[in-house]
Amino acid sequence: MKIVQSRWICILVLIIDFVSCHSDNHYFKINGIISSTQYDGEWMYLVPIKNANAQNVDSCMIRNGVFSFEGTKERVSILRAKPVLRLCLQPLLVITEPGKIKVKIDSVSSSEGTKQNDALQQWKVEKEKFNVAHFVMLKKLKFAKLIPKDSIQVRKAMKILVQKEFIFDLSVIKEQKCNTLANFIYYNIYPFSSQAQKTELNAVYHDKTIIRRQ
Repeated sequence: MKIVQSRWICILVLIIDFVSCHSDNHYFKINGIISSTQYDGEWMYLVPIKNANAQNVDSCMIRNGVFSFEGTKERVSILRAKPVLRLCLQPLLVITEPGKIKVKIDSVSSSEGTKQNDALQQWKVEKEKFNVAHFVMLKKLKFAKLIPKDSIQVRKAMKILVQKEFIFDLSVIKEQKCNTLANFIYYNIYPFSSQAQKTELNAVYHDKTIIRRQ
C-alpha cells in the first residue's frame, strides 16, 4: 500500500512540475530597478501602446528601488512614472513576451533579457542617435535658410539621413520576421514614409514568411 501511495505521489509531483514548466513558458516577468531609492513610494505603470484602458494598465509601487510586473499578454507596452518624474525617469518601451525581462529606469532607460527586448534595446539606441542627428540637421537648416546654396546642401543631407534611418528600420523588420517588434516598427514608420518607401515596406509586409498582421 505504501509503495502504491509513493508511486501516486511521484506521479502527482511530475504532473505539477510539468504544468508549472508549461505555464512558465507563457508568462513574462519584468524585474525593474530605479536609479535611486528617492523614488520609493512612487508608482510605475505598465501601459499598452494600443487601446490602453483602466482594465489593462498595470501599476506597481517602487520599494527599495525595485518594482516588478508579470502577466501573459504579449504586446508592446511602455513603462513610465507619473508625468512630473519623466524628465528624470525616461519612459521605456518593452515587449511583454514570455521570459524574464530586466529593465533599468533612469535618465536613459534600458531593457534586456529576452530576444525581442534585446533587439528593441538596440533599436532604441540607434533611433536615439538618429534623433540627435535630425536635431542637428534642423539647427543647420535654420541658419542655412539665409544662404540658398547652404540650404540646398542641408536638405540633401537630411534626405540621406532619412533614407539611412528607413533602411535601418527595414533591416530590423526583416530580421525580426514574424513577431511583435516587427509589426510595431512597421505600423509606426509606414504613415511617415515616402511612396517609394511604402512600396518597399509592403513588399516585405505582404511576404507572410517575413511578417504577419496582428
